[in-house]
Amino acid sequence: MRNTYLSFAFKVYQSRGPFDAVILGRETMVWHLPAVRQVHGQKPIILIVRGAYINRLVSDEPIEPALKEQLFSLYRGADKIVCIARHLIGSVVRGAGPEVADKTIFLSNPIDLPLFEGASTSESYLTNKHRLAPSEPVRLIMPAQLKSRKRPLDAVEMVRMLVQRGINVHLTSCGSGSDMGKMKELINRYGLENHVTLTGHVAREEVLRLMNLSETVLLFSDNEGRPRALQEAVAAGKGKHEWIPLIMFSEHLC
Repeated sequence: MRNTYLSFAFKVYQSRGPFDAVILGRETMVWHLPAVRQVHGQKPIILIVRGAYINRLVSDEPIEPALKEQLFSLYRGADKIVCIARHLIGSVVRGAGPEVADKTIFLSNPIDLPLFEGASTSESYLTNKHRLAPSEPVRLIMPAQLKSRKRPLDAVEMVRMLVQRGINVHLTSCGSGSDMGKMKELINRYGLENHVTLTGHVAREEVLRLMNLSETVLLFSDNEGRPRALQEAVAAGKGKHEWIPLIMFSEHLC
């Protein structure tokens, strides 16, 4: 595996290098740091910390001490650590040690947003956009990868509860992942085919368009740093006014 990666990295370097620096865009890529160092020599390696590993490593979750130390050692091996949320700096320093404090910085998760109609607070917007007719469902959207940490099955459970209470609701789930099959099974079991739409992976522009048409944005994740969906939701007006809320859940529904 290591030799295969090195061979691939050398080909990339030959065709697109040399680089000024190497950016590991997710913490899962930290495992490649020794190979990257071998390929790129003294080029700076920048690790982007989004919270996927570090939140679990500094939590009470039972993780083998040797594995923890191996990961912390890899964090220490980066030349610069960029955290997308301020609180992650404390987690990195607490886990990897005070020696990484001077090279760990905060830089907000960058997003490129078009102008949103949802940012408008005009009376015509309130009247025309968010005063639903009796026959219209309440439109929910969950922009997230469909994997266990994002808890997509909880979204289906929530729709089931709302439908059982006689609420006309429709959820659009934007994203793909390992839990999509389980979501489909749950939707079929509860007979929610008319209440939940799974778009799969779609372009970011389509996610923003669907978000702008929705009343509520849902986030069920076990933990997050500063998720892009949260920033986009706030920019669209969700969570900014009581009539277009952003809801983040901390308790499991299933």
